[in-house]
Amino acid sequence: MMIDGDLEDTKGVVSSSTNYATGETEVEFNEGEIAVEGIIKTIKNTGYEPSLAN
Repeated sequence: MMIDGDLEDTKGVVSSSTNYATGETEVEFNEGEIAVEGIIKTIKNTGYEPSLAN
């Protein structure tokens, strides 16, 4: 499953980098085009259960 590919195909996402070893994804996005909830939904659609880092 390709989290980064799906995110980068999402309007408003500038870039995405996933480290599958640590289970972390860093996403750069335009807040005027997509909300955090939209990013979470995209990740869930890939089969993963996302959570926000502190």
